Amino acid sequence: MVRPRGIEPPHPDPESGALSTELRAQRILNHYSALAERMQWQMKQILSLERFYNILKFTTAVFKVAKHVKAGASWG
Repeated sequence: MVRPRGIEPPHPDPESGALSTELRAQRILNHYSALAERMQWQMKQILSLERFYNILKFTTAVFKVAKHVKAGASWG
């Protein structure tokens, strides 16, 4: 069967499974939206680890000072 041609592009046969431009664009948008959400979650995890690391460094420094003071060492 030959379909008539006009100004609009011909529609694919239903059995071909081809997606329209709008559906392809929506699929791409959904993919990148999901990707952006995953990246945002990963950045939150990285920042949480960075904060934990900074707290650990600060705590270690405080304990070193406390040990130094407890030993009766002078600062000068």
